[in-house]
Amino acid sequence: VQYHKLFKEVSREELLLKSYTCALQRDMLYQGKMFVSDNWICFHSKVFGRDTKISIPVPSVTSIKKTKTALLVPNALVIGMASCQHMFVSFLSRNTTYKLLKSVCLHLEVEKTCNSSLASSCENSFSMTCSSALPLDFSDLDGVVKHRRQEMMESSSSDSQTPDYDQMNDFHLADTFLGAVKSGELSVHADVHLQTSSQKHHSGTAAMGLPRCSADPAKVQTLQPASLHALLLVYLVLVGVLVLSSCYMAFKISALEHRLNSLASTAENIHSGRRSAAAQRSQSHINAQIYGELSTNLFTLEKIQKNLQKLLEEA
Repeated sequence: VQYHKLFKEVSREELLLKSYTCALQRDMLYQGKMFVSDNWICFHSKVFGRDTKISIPVPSVTSIKKTKTALLVPNALVIGMASCQHMFVSFLSRNTTYKLLKSVCLHLEVEKTCNSSLASSCENSFSMTCSSALPLDFSDLDGVVKHRRQEMMESSSSDSQTPDYDQMNDFHLADTFLGAVKSGELSVHADVHLQTSSQKHHSGTAAMGLPRCSADPAKVQTLQPASLHALLLVYLVLVGVLVLSSCYMAFKISALEHRLNSLASTAENIHSGRRSAAAQRSQSHINAQIYGELSTNLFTLEKIQKNLQKLLEEA
C-alpha cells in the first residue's frame, strides 16, 4: 500500500517483491528504501523534510554492477541507464539485492548471451575465411621466393651495393617456414599469419630502436595487490593520525578541566577569606558598640553613686 501511494506511476496490479534499506549517493547520502517489483525499481527518501523519489523502469536498465564505497567496503550497487546512472550504498545484504535485480532484469542476460553468440560466430567466420585463404600448395610460393632472392642478388651485384640483410633474413625465415610446412611439422592455420606479422612488427620496432610495448599478465596481476596494499597503508596511516589527534584532544580537555577546577578552588578560597574578614570587621564593630554602651552605663552608675553619697552625708 505504501509502495503504490508513493509512486503513482506504478499500477495497482503490480505486486511489490521486496524492499531494502539503502542510501542514494549524490552530493550527500539520502537514506531511504528501495522497492523492487516486476517492472519497476523505485527509491524513496525523506531527509530534512525533502522527498526524493526515483522510478526506474526495468526495460530501461542497461547495466547492474557491484562496486565499493571508499574503495574498501563492498556494499554498493550501480544501476545504469542510457541517460544516467544511480549509485545505491549501505546495503545490509548486497548480494541478495543483486541477485533479485538480476532476476528481474532478464533482458540483460539475453543481451549478454546474444553478444557472446555474435562474437563466437564472428570468430568462427574469421577463422574459416583465413583458413580458406591460406594456400595449400606451396610450390608456387617456393618458386616466387627463389625468384625474388635471385633478383635481389643480381641487383646487389650489379649495383655493387651491400645487400639488404633484413630482407635476406625475411627470405631465410620464409624458407624455414616452407620447409616446416612441407615436412608436416607446422599446421596450416590462420593464426600462423597473425603470429608472423606480429613478430615482424616487433622485430621492426626493435631494429628502429623504438620501445616495445608488452603487457605482462603477471605484472598486471601484481599491480592490483600493490595498489590495494598502498590503499590499506594510507588508510591505516589516517586511522593512526585520527587516534593520535583524539588522544591529544582528550589530554588537552583534561588539562583544561584541571585548570578550571584549580581556578574555582582559588576563587572559593578568596571568597571565603573575604567573608571571614567581613565577619571579623562586623564582630569588632559590635564589640565596640557593646564597650561604648558599658562605658556609658558605668558612667551613669558612678553619677548615681555620687548622688547617693551626697544624700547620705546631708542626712
